[in-house]
Amino acid sequence: MPLIDLFIIFGATFIASLSSVFVGGGSFITLPVLFLLGVNPKMAIATNYLASVFQFLTSGTVFWKSNKIKLSVAKKLIPAYIIGGIIGAFTLIEIDANLAKNLVAYAIIFFAILSLIQSNGKEKHFEFTKAKGILGFFLVILTGIYAVLITASAGTIMAFVLVYLFGLSFKKAITTRTLISPWSIFISGLILLHSNLIDFLILIPLGLGRLLGGYVGAHMVLATRGYVVKIIFNTAAILLAAKVLFL
Repeated sequence: MPLIDLFIIFGATFIASLSSVFVGGGSFITLPVLFLLGVNPKMAIATNYLASVFQFLTSGTVFWKSNKIKLSVAKKLIPAYIIGGIIGAFTLIEIDANLAKNLVAYAIIFFAILSLIQSNGKEKHFEFTKAKGILGFFLVILTGIYAVLITASAGTIMAFVLVYLFGLSFKKAITTRTLISPWSIFISGLILLHSNLIDFLILIPLGLGRLLGGYVGAHMVLATRGYVVKIIFNTAAILLAAKVLFL
């Protein structure tokens, strides 16, 4: 692959990671770039997925040092996301891929509209129940599967689960998901690596772009007021969902 193509991948990934830290959906930028450059689609998806672990390492470190992660919630959901990632790495989707994407897009639009009509982005008094915990665990498993097989917007879905089932503010949901995701990505990424689906040449610019974008994006999140984070998150989520449905 020409050197200029590697720089294009790095630049696109950096921009995508800035978006991804806030709302997810960064793969809507990186994957089309990889496809246009002639990378094998399955290898592009697998390598891009594994590279995302670098984004979570840098952004997660920034959030952890700033004490912005809800550790009690993250510990409950890390096993679920790992299970989902492993299933996603081993399993082929039986239903039509476009149907799966459309269902996710409709869900994102519904939750985003629901959130936008609320008065603020702060955490409110929240009563956690066993039923919410079980539902959240199940949804995170499905999100882990989706993250491997379809990739884009998995972080968006995760944030909505954290907000509506675990009572986190959008800002706290964005920071907490950075501790939940990397464990699953690393483990399922090893499975993809064993299956020879990782292109190490493009992993380098993808990883570097994710590292830098994750670091810069995390500081942008911390510097942004909670209600602004909420507006940015939901607006971007609706746009991402519309892209899935209509493009």
